Amino acid sequence: MGRFVSPDPLGYVDGPSAYAFAGNDPANVSDPLGLWGQGEVSSKEKVAQQRSLQEARAQREAKCRADRFSVHCMSDFELNVAGHLGDESFSQPMLLEPTGADSNPIYTLNGIMNNRALAGDVAVVASRIFERDARPLWNPTRNPVFDIAQTALVNKRDIPDATTRLVARTLSEQLARLPASQNVTVAGHSQGAAIGPSAFTLNSSAERSRIDFVSIGGAACRAPADLNSRTFIINTRDVVPMFFGAGLAPCREVMEAEGPVSYQFYSFGDGRPSTSHSAQAYSFAIQTQAPSSTALESEARALLRSAASGLMKLDPAGHRTKAALRAALMTLP
Repeated sequence: MGRFVSPDPLGYVDGPSAYAFAGNDPANVSDPLGLWGQGEVSSKEKVAQQRSLQEARAQREAKCRADRFSVHCMSDFELNVAGHLGDESFSQPMLLEPTGADSNPIYTLNGIMNNRALAGDVAVVASRIFERDARPLWNPTRNPVFDIAQTALVNKRDIPDATTRLVARTLSEQLARLPASQNVTVAGHSQGAAIGPSAFTLNSSAERSRIDFVSIGGAACRAPADLNSRTFIINTRDVVPMFFGAGLAPCREVMEAEGPVSYQFYSFGDGRPSTSHSAQAYSFAIQTQAPSSTALESEARALLRSAASGLMKLDPAGHRTKAALRAALMTLP
């Protein structure tokens, strides 16, 4: 009489607490399979570890909400990649002195293997090209291997690092200071043209709509479609944009499908970095040549100016090539 047909699920009155498996916190921790107590670490210690991780995650999320450009907004994977290949522990990027007193200068981003002085030279070149004051955002360098790896595995994969966070924060603060009717111009050379689009992903859509982006001989194959404008300046004899950037036809097709984009093709130099890729070489060409709307037209114009000696050497019958390109040029609008 009065006996249960099965044992009391709560156990004996003087037995172990039924809540012990949950660290005496069954409202937040559950273990329906009873597996927590099977390891070497007690259930109470495991719960404490879990709580510690949850608290750390909550603190990280709170810091990210307070500052969207903070390192706390990065995932563990991004932190690991940026820590090894990005500008996290080697040398910190910085905003250098502007070339003038303009309250809304062009912001410039340098490429690989550039020290602070050379980063300043890129700003001087941009200032000369656009006839405006410029201010360099120095992208520090380590060595060619790390710089190229950073471009391919950090910048082109939109993994934030110290440089991209600095760029995004600087642009956000500058846009907040300017009237809503004014935009900000960012010019990136070489790797800098890949850093810019990566940094823009950290900005809000409203901020991106007020950014004009210019790639100069850039390794960038894309830029956010919601930017105010996207311009790619390409030398058809520069291997960086022609092999790794917007000189590739598939890249242009993708960007054109996303939204408006403009190209300025030039043809100069003999393929060496000093004559075909440097910011100074681009500056000279932009100031002395008229841009072309297509790569073919650019090469044709270069041949007609006898500026394409390297290309002429590839074809012994150079006069026929020149005549054919002259005929092609005459048909262009």
